[in-house]
Amino acid sequence: MSLVKIQNALAREFERKRIVFWYDPELIGWQQEFEALELLGVVKLSVQNNEFAVKHRIVRGEPDQKFLLFFRGQTQPADIDNWLLDQLLAHGGKSFSPDRASLALLEAELPEDFKALTEQHLEFFRSNERVGKLKELRKPDDTEAEVRLKMLAVVCRAEASCCCSPGSSLIASATTT
Repeated sequence: MSLVKIQNALAREFERKRIVFWYDPELIGWQQEFEALELLGVVKLSVQNNEFAVKHRIVRGEPDQKFLLFFRGQTQPADIDNWLLDQLLAHGGKSFSPDRASLALLEAELPEDFKALTEQHLEFFRSNERVGKLKELRKPDDTEAEVRLKMLAVVCRAEASCCCSPGSSLIASATTT
């Protein structure tokens, strides 16, 4: 995965959040990318059995600072064992994941519910042009079926009005099936 894509995805995350959690279950995994990242106004912290000190810093020490918390070789712990759970929940409840499907979700500005859709159609989401056109057609309340139809319209280079308008017979049939 390109460092630029990760950086762009994180920049979008920081538009909405002050703290972003990044769990990397592999020991080597994303460490180099984390170290190479340069995000303006964001402090990068590696969390390695220092959760209490990190919590004190982000809550008391620098309450207005943006932080990227990187957990190398760790998966997200069970809620009962997570010293930073309150902060995770306060900042969106989801951790950053740089897998292709998660990055596609962020780029296309799709909700987390659509992750299976992005996993099934990774090839579609590899094209910035297609993703851009999908974003133009998409509405916040679109269902998965409607998004699929809009993806099809993008691939077929169809006019948006022929299949993506509310009165369209394609949209009507997609929402009733």
